[in-house]
Amino acid sequence: MKNLLVIGALLGASFAFSNPPLVVIVEQRAAVVDGEDPNVPIAGYLAELLSLEMRVRPVVWSPADPTFRDWISAGKAPKVEGEPTPAQIERVAQSAEVDYVILVSALRSGNQVSGALSLFRKKIQRPIWLNPQQMSLTVGGKTDLENAGMSLANTWTNLLSADPFKSLKPTRAGTNTENKPLPKPEVPKPQPETPALPAFDPKAVLDQADAFLRQGMRNEAILALRAGIDQAPADLRLRIRLIQELQNAGMLELAAEEATRYAELSGGSTDQLLNATVLWLEVGRPVEAQESLNQARARGAKGHQVDFLQGRLYVIQDRFPQAAESFRASVEAQSTAEGWLGLALAEAWQGRLDQLKAALEALQGATFVDPLASYRWAVQACDQRQRAFIEDFQESHRYAVSQPGAPQAVSRFARVRVMARSVAALMDGLIPPTLHTGSHDRRRLAMRLLVQASEEAFEFAGSGDEGVGEEAMLSLEEALTLSKQIAEEYERELAGK
Repeated sequence: MKNLLVIGALLGASFAFSNPPLVVIVEQRAAVVDGEDPNVPIAGYLAELLSLEMRVRPVVWSPADPTFRDWISAGKAPKVEGEPTPAQIERVAQSAEVDYVILVSALRSGNQVSGALSLFRKKIQRPIWLNPQQMSLTVGGKTDLENAGMSLANTWTNLLSADPFKSLKPTRAGTNTENKPLPKPEVPKPQPETPALPAFDPKAVLDQADAFLRQGMRNEAILALRAGIDQAPADLRLRIRLIQELQNAGMLELAAEEATRYAELSGGSTDQLLNATVLWLEVGRPVEAQESLNQARARGAKGHQVDFLQGRLYVIQDRFPQAAESFRASVEAQSTAEGWLGLALAEAWQGRLDQLKAALEALQGATFVDPLASYRWAVQACDQRQRAFIEDFQESHRYAVSQPGAPQAVSRFARVRVMARSVAALMDGLIPPTLHTGSHDRRRLAMRLLVQASEEAFEFAGSGDEGVGEEAMLSLEEALTLSKQIAEEYERELAGK
């Protein structure tokens, strides 16, 4: 180790006479849990060996590295406080004119060390090269962290030289414009043989992703899976795992895109097309959702889930008769709480009170797969439709003012009244998750105010009594004020506050 430091220091001087690409090495470290540090030091070893190879000029993201200290002093890099974010790394890469970024980690698990190296071109997006490694931590029956770190660094140095850095010529000779003798290392380093690149192993990528996840490093696991797919685009195991981890990370739009790609590669599979439909719905992109559902149907998908998803799409389009038909087909194929909830919602917004009550009765004996998600979907759908309901109410009131006692004014408010009653019945029939009990109680109150406003407006439409008309608008205003408070409370509930 000492010899390596001496050689690295001496050879580093020759960089003053050449201009090799600059690479910053960022070591990603997992958290220390219960006093156990799972990290195996790696960045320093890798920098030393890359310096000896002299294809690139490495700088470690650490105040212990003289070049990085200079960057901090010059304002090109921040003071080191914890692990840097991708945005911080990219800013340093730009200000310090870095050519490559290496993210590297080595995690200890039992008597094994799992390492991963990702190589980027400045932007921390998709790596241009990634290599996972696993090796033993024991030498002669004893744990040797230093040997494990050096072995990993040596393996990666050789592989980098044989692949992504292959076109970069070693700068041992340098360019000495002043004709001064270059310093020579005390101990010459033998030229490593160019290793044969190992065959790509998808299982190694999956194992590396697992190792990252065990340490809570989900983003790194996703990067590892993406890089693995770049090397083996047709490997469906890696794609399925990537979809799962993107969903777990809440990256639903990216997960939907990957699910769509999986379906394209898998030929006759429909599962991921249906998954993509759900994900597109979750991120508010119904056009893409309908396309995914249509493709699934074209491949033969059918059954309660297909009908349920089509019902959800009809709800977004305010096509409630068609939505009710789809939801009814879904529960006839298989009785599910989600299907009965959808049917109750579609019947409520048609003002079909008897059919709504029947759906709510069936719903009471069913069990949701995800009660929280189902409730939030129903609330979102009702909130979306309620805006149109309020506009209809206000327009009907303006018409009743201009045409007091007119039959059309009465019929318009008769429709509004029936709708308000049925949606209020829906809110009364829903059992909210504990998290949303507070806002839901106020939703029920707001709907009762809307029922009251619609009753008063119906009376005004028939009688032309201005006092009753004013009371209707006051009740409506009170309901709208309460709805704003509900929206704020609901957002706090979503945030867990």
